[in-house]
Amino acid sequence: SWHLVRRERTRRRELDAHLLEVQRDRDTLLRRRSVERQLAHDLEHAESESEVIGLVRAALRSLDAHRPFELHLVDAREPFMTLAFATGVTPPGASDVSSPWDSVAAREGTTLVYPSTDVADVCPHLASRLVEQCSAICVPLLAMGRIVGVLYAMGPVGAAPSAALVETYEAIARATAANVATVRAFGHEAAVHREQHASPEDLDAPQPSVEPQPFLDDVTGLGDHAAALTAIDSLIDDGEPFSVVLFDIDDLGDYHARHGVGAADVALRATAIVATSQLRGSADVYRVDNDRFVAPLAGAAARDALSATEHIRHALARTVGQHGLAPFTVSFGVVEAGSDTTAERVLLSATDALFNARARGHDRVVVGIDVGSGTV
Repeated sequence: SWHLVRRERTRRRELDAHLLEVQRDRDTLLRRRSVERQLAHDLEHAESESEVIGLVRAALRSLDAHRPFELHLVDAREPFMTLAFATGVTPPGASDVSSPWDSVAAREGTTLVYPSTDVADVCPHLASRLVEQCSAICVPLLAMGRIVGVLYAMGPVGAAPSAALVETYEAIARATAANVATVRAFGHEAAVHREQHASPEDLDAPQPSVEPQPFLDDVTGLGDHAAALTAIDSLIDDGEPFSVVLFDIDDLGDYHARHGVGAADVALRATAIVATSQLRGSADVYRVDNDRFVAPLAGAAARDALSATEHIRHALARTVGQHGLAPFTVSFGVVEAGSDTTAERVLLSATDALFNARARGHDRVVVGIDVGSGTV
C-alpha cells in the first residue's frame, strides 16, 4: 500500500508539473500574440522609417530582453543592406553594410532555422555577425514579393526554436516590411508634392533627404490578372472554402484629371501596400486591371472576408489622412466561392458586388453571391 501511495504522489507531481508547463506555454503564446497585435497597431500610425525601426526594436526587446536581435534593411536607393539595429554584441570590425544576396534568407526569400550555426552551410552573412556559435532564426522581410531586409534572432546552441516562436518572428517581419515600404512610398510622394507646389524661394532652400519608392514595378509590383486566375484555380482545386475580394479606386479617371498621373499612381500604390499590409501574409493581392485589385482569401467565409475588407477600407482612410495624400476612396465587392465554380465565374460575381457598392455611393463593401455556382 505504501508503494501505491508513493506512486500516486509521484504521478500527481508529474501531472502538476505538466500542467504548469502547459500554462507557461499558453501564457508565453498569449504574450507573443499581444505583442504582435500591439506592434501591428502601432506601425499603422508610424510616419517615418526611423519610427518603424524603433517600434520593432521595442517589440522584440519586450518579447525577450536577453535574446540578441539584428535587423538589416536594404537601402531604398542602392543595392546594399545596412544594419538598422543590433541588441546584442557584434564582432569587432564587422561591416554594417553588405549585399542583400550575402544573406541566404534574403536571397531565397525563405526563413532559415539553425539549431547551431556550427555547420558548413551556415548563411555567410549571419556568420559574419556572430561573436560565438549559437542557434539562430533568419527571417526575410518581403513587401509585395520584393526583399526589404532580414531579421536575425539568436539563442543558445542546441536550443532549437519552437514553431510558435518562428511564427512570431515571421509575423513581425511581415509587418515590418509592409510598413517600411509604406513610409518610403509616401515619403517619396510627399517630396514630389512639396516640389510641385513650392515657391522659388522654397526650391532654393536646403531640402531634407527623401527616400524614393523602393522595389516596385512601374506602379504596384503586384501579380497580374493571369496570376490571380491561377491562384483562384488553385483554391478551387484544393476543395476548401474561400472568398474573393475585388476592389478598385472610386472614379480614378476623375482623380487623375484633378491631381495628375503622379497622384493617381500613388493612390494605386497606397491601395496595394495597405491591402497587402492589412492581410499580413494571409493572402496575396493582385492587380487585375488598370485600377482594380483582387485578393483570394483561403479558408475565409463571406463574413470573415467582410471583416478583413473593412479593416483595409479603414486603414486606407487613415493612411490617406496621415500622409496628406489627395483624398480618394475605394469600393469593395466580396463573394464566397460556391462548391461548383470557376475562377472566371467567381470574379464575375465579385464584379457584380463591386458595381453594387459603387451604385450605393462608393467607399463601401457589398457582399454578393457566387451566381455561377451551386451557391444559393
